[in-house]
Amino acid sequence: ETEVVSRLASDLEEIVNDVRGEGGLIARLRADLDDRASAERARAEARVAVEEIEAGVARIVRAAGAATRSAGERALGTVASARRSLFVLTAISLLTMAAVMWFYVRGHVVRRLRQLRASLYRLDRGDLETPIELDGHDELQELAMALETLRRRSRELAVTRDDLHRRH
Repeated sequence: ETEVVSRLASDLEEIVNDVRGEGGLIARLRADLDDRASAERARAEARVAVEEIEAGVARIVRAAGAATRSAGERALGTVASARRSLFVLTAISLLTMAAVMWFYVRGHVVRRLRQLRASLYRLDRGDLETPIELDGHDELQELAMALETLRRRSRELAVTRDDLHRRH
């Protein structure tokens, strides 16, 4: 019996050493609990870091959205300004073109038409001696040449008529 008790005591002491010793069950459980606590702290820190990153990303997205809206508004303003400028330039171009055409027509075409009119008035009054001359290379000049041909033929007919009257 003593031997059994002694063996039981020895086995118990061994079990206690396995449970309480340096590498025993309690030490391993404490190490496991410490590891779990460390892991839990790391998870908590990671959650905080994730929340901070999400908040930072949200701020960046809001700032980018505001910058995009602002850039869009500026772009629309620029487009509107460009349209106004284009309208003004088009109006100025049209007015300039109209003025140039007016001065060209008035200074070139109207002057030449007045010369033709004066030549026709001279023909109407019987002046067959003054030649009809008009500068240019266009329809008005062709009309002046036709009137000059008419004037020459009329003059030839008048001379022939006068000769016939003198003979008779």
